[in-house]
Amino acid sequence: DKLTGLRELLGLINLTPKELGLAEGLGVEVPEDAGVVFIVGPKEPFMPEEIASLTAFMDRGGALFIALEPDGEPLNELLAPLGLKRADGRLATEQVVLRRSGDKLDRINLVSNRYSSHDSSTTLSRNAKQLPLFMSGVGALDEVPGGKGKVTVTVRSLEETWADLDGDLE
Repeated sequence: DKLTGLRELLGLINLTPKELGLAEGLGVEVPEDAGVVFIVGPKEPFMPEEIASLTAFMDRGGALFIALEPDGEPLNELLAPLGLKRADGRLATEQVVLRRSGDKLDRINLVSNRYSSHDSSTTLSRNAKQLPLFMSGVGALDEVPGGKGKVTVTVRSLEETWADLDGDLE
């Protein structure tokens, strides 16, 4: 389970993570006691009722934390009203990588220490030289006009990074 670490971390800071999907009522509304909804690596498109519930949640001040897989569901129907879309390709670099295989595949093992001053990344930002973030096989988000939400980018790739659109890692 990819989310075990996240669940444990949230528990350590006295937050109670709960599953939220159609079976738990997402097609109707996000529960009133939810402060943030994590959307991590969705594999299928959201139904219109789920998007409506999440949009209503944001309209009443709720926050979304969205982490998409580069080859997974783009969720553009949910992202568009926020002024975002998932960018094409995977991010790659030749400059600052975590070496694992010793070949071109290492180019998708990005390292960054470029954090915003948002509350969720304050500790990382203050300790950027000692706390780099390792990301393997990640994509990016692009801003699009017409967004009604406030978007805060908390981690950015280094300047030498590019979007590998054809998968050749060049």
